Amino acid sequence: ADLLMGRSYVLAIDGKVDEALAAEAEYSKASGGMPAAMLNFATVYAQAYDSLRKAGNSAKAEETVKKMVALIETQVARFPAPARAKAWAAFRADDGFEPVRGLPAFVELDKKLQKSP
Repeated sequence: ADLLMGRSYVLAIDGKVDEALAAEAEYSKASGGMPAAMLNFATVYAQAYDSLRKAGNSAKAEETVKKMVALIETQVARFPAPARAKAWAAFRADDGFEPVRGLPAFVELDKKLQKSP
């Protein structure tokens, strides 16, 4: 699973976004679909967004952010309620989210998840 994650991350940085994101299902299977693993994969979406933005593909970049937000929300919700805010705090600090950290969609999500029950 770690190799798939690393490969997808590098592919996203290199602008091979479709190939990077296509690995999500395989990564989910290899990692057992655990919420923590899938939150790690959300950083691939963040890097994909950055590559798409730099390439001038703003429509696909925005679509990628929406998919990342949905993935994060779904996976955080899989943690026991009392642990959600703490789990998100650990993942939100990941440098892999730097390209999206200032985006309104990420800022709103971050505020929402920090208040998770």
